[in-house]
Amino acid sequence: TGKHLIGIGLLGGIGFTMSMFISNLSFPQSAELAELAKS
Repeated sequence: TGKHLIGIGLLGGIGFTMSMFISNLSFPQSAELAELAKS
């Protein structure tokens, strides 16, 4: 149903955002590695 799709979309968006946040914490001094982790 529509509610399920919205819920899955929100969880996916939060998961993607958290993975980018953690990659920035993991590679604070290397912009090249941080960009590689985002791709």
